[in-house]
Amino acid sequence: MMTIHMNIIQTTGFAVIIAIIGSLIQQRVSILRRLTIPAPVVGGVIFAIVHTILRMTGVLQFEFDQTLQEFFQTLFFTTVGFTASVQMLRNSGAQATKMLILTVVLIICQNLLAVGIANIVNIPKPLALLMGSSSMVGGPGTTGAVAPSIADLGYSSALTVGFAAATFGIAVGSLIGGPFATWKIKSKNIVTSNKTIDENQFKDNIDALDGSNDRISGSHMINMFMLILAVTFFGTYLTQFFNYLLSFVISSVQLPSYLGSALLAFAIRNISDHTSRFSIRMDEINTISSLVLEIFLAIALLNLQLWELANVGIPMLIILFTQVLFIFLFANFIVIPILGLSYDSIVTTTGLLGYGLGASYNAVASMSEVTHRHGNASTSAVIIPLATSIFADFVNVIVIYTFLGIIS
Repeated sequence: MMTIHMNIIQTTGFAVIIAIIGSLIQQRVSILRRLTIPAPVVGGVIFAIVHTILRMTGVLQFEFDQTLQEFFQTLFFTTVGFTASVQMLRNSGAQATKMLILTVVLIICQNLLAVGIANIVNIPKPLALLMGSSSMVGGPGTTGAVAPSIADLGYSSALTVGFAAATFGIAVGSLIGGPFATWKIKSKNIVTSNKTIDENQFKDNIDALDGSNDRISGSHMINMFMLILAVTFFGTYLTQFFNYLLSFVISSVQLPSYLGSALLAFAIRNISDHTSRFSIRMDEINTISSLVLEIFLAIALLNLQLWELANVGIPMLIILFTQVLFIFLFANFIVIPILGLSYDSIVTTTGLLGYGLGASYNAVASMSEVTHRHGNASTSAVIIPLATSIFADFVNVIVIYTFLGIIS
């Protein structure tokens, strides 16, 4: 069988081409737009199907240089660290704080559920952990970051299992939010809003909370990119120091290389919130974040090996459907009672169903669907961006690696 080897430049270029193809397909297929599945995932899954067919028929296989995957992954999680502002959270009010605490509880419960069912369905616990908060709350980004650590423990199918779970979560997360909100509104006779619908309310609130209402500046973009690179330099040494300390407690698990960079970025962001000597330009940071995430996912998905799902398919579906049932019960019996039964709390809970199974864009899509029918929910437009952009990814990674250290 012929093998095509791609070097670091060819791999990156090919990954971007696959992402572009995914974007073109996404624009032309309405269900993909409605499910808000990221373009790199669309292109990556299609390529994985083609690659699987070629490989299984003995025609052709590909081998890729994954060197830049870790680089772009580290850049992405460094930008995540810059979004975690304690001052923003403190100024956001009690409801946002409640939602953030509920998100942390959800993260822990999703991992407990996945690991708890692992023995019942006869699947290794580290592999089952990829069907917990890494793929549910975390989505493709966190999954792609965590999977290599699990693969290093001897589970070669980790990346494929993780991305399959994340794709499942995105699809289901974008489907159940609207029906849930409609059911609660009708069954409880909730008075909805008659405010004018603002289609951009959620995005606008993210911009406002980040203080990023100015136009993107080329010079500031360069400065922020240079800052991110500098933070990654010092951050990698910080991770090595943490791993050295961890080796005295748990020698089998190493923290991901990007964790130190994310922590350092978090510290810098929160120092900048209390001084006028320098500022973090969140417009530029968010733009860089979107770019590096796209490239990171595109490269990671080139190694999606669908043939490895054969041995975990049924157990994986059992765990994932259990996660769907759990988050529905969690939303209905815990989240809404804590937030209070109102239109705003229902819309906010709809957002939680979106990002709790998929990602922040699922939350935006689900809430937009509800507010388009029933009117604006301004409180939700503030709370959900806070819950999804502040600390959630940050805390998620720490919780996941804590679980991994315990079960491995």
